[in-house]
Amino acid sequence: MKVKKICYQAFYGIFVFAFALVLGKVLFGDVIHGHNTITLLFYMVLGAGVMLLAYHLLVKHQILIEKYDKMILIVFLVAYGIILLVNGFALRFTPAFDMDAVYGGAVQWVKEGSFSNYYEYFGYFPNNLGAMTVLHAVFSLASLFGISDFFAVGIVFNSLLITATVLVVFLFVKLA
Repeated sequence: MKVKKICYQAFYGIFVFAFALVLGKVLFGDVIHGHNTITLLFYMVLGAGVMLLAYHLLVKHQILIEKYDKMILIVFLVAYGIILLVNGFALRFTPAFDMDAVYGGAVQWVKEGSFSNYYEYFGYFPNNLGAMTVLHAVFSLASLFGISDFFAVGIVFNSLLITATVLVVFLFVKLA
């Protein structure tokens, strides 16, 4: 038990140190964007307070949370997935540079059979070929069902991946 407490204290110490570094950098180091220091400080302190409150509530209701963890997880995943989808559709945009090459290349590949408009880009940045290939596969599957709004397909696909990541992290933490 003592080792566990020391580990927690070390983690919190490192976290507070890193948070202080980021806080200092944001408040005093960014003169380019002209952020309002007082507003940022308020939101950072508010965020820290919300996290502290959440921690205390989780500790206080730990037994109840462990008892209903599966139900809580399902409700959270559904709510989180809905929030992701709503925000994804509300924040539609025109992709640029890297995202344009990955998304535009996948769309062109589905529609024309190649991504020739993006060969030069992928010659310089081949690390993004994997993402484009995955999107090509997803968009090709969607096109089989007559779906042509590939941006919407991308929103749904990314929302599913993010929600699945939360589930996988939960399961790994549960096993630990």
